[in-house]
Amino acid sequence: MGINSTSTAYNFGQMGSAFLSADDNTVTCPEGMAIVAITFITDSEVNTLVAKDANLFPNTAGAAHTKGNFTRTVNQTTGDSNLIEFDDTNAASRVAIGDEVYDVNGVLFGTVTALDPNDDNPNEIQISASNTITDDEVLSFVTPNAIASEGVGGLALTNGTTFAGGTTIYGRWDSVKLNDDDSSAIVYFGY
Repeated sequence: MGINSTSTAYNFGQMGSAFLSADDNTVTCPEGMAIVAITFITDSEVNTLVAKDANLFPNTAGAAHTKGNFTRTVNQTTGDSNLIEFDDTNAASRVAIGDEVYDVNGVLFGTVTALDPNDDNPNEIQISASNTITDDEVLSFVTPNAIASEGVGGLALTNGTTFAGGTTIYGRWDSVKLNDDDSSAIVYFGY
């Protein structure tokens, strides 16, 4: 039985494709479309990969899914604690009980269990585990199960990132350029 879905019909490359092989060749998607998948034919180094949204898809300009829904800067003495004080108030920052808190490396610190836990500081939260908290550290917050939420821990692709032959990556990109003449790929267009 076939699938009757415009998503299936238009999002997976049925709208055209292009072959990419030379290091001085850049493939750019047609106007109004996106590169939705890239299949690497040989072990291939990426020189440039430009995302439609650099916060959501891997790219060479920045790191996708690196800062969560928002970040806050710690404002307290460095030490071990499950209480964290920030520069701004919880209300202004959208912090909610149940949000996950991550450090700059994407390591989970814990889950927010209370806002202003001692009823004396609207800039303070309590998390589910004690961690070493550093003054001026920037922490990221993720709301679990939120639609269109951003994750943490993602890294930027570097010039020369190698993908093994036979690997396919999916996303939404404007353009791609490979690093050398030994690299080759097929890019697929969609909406």
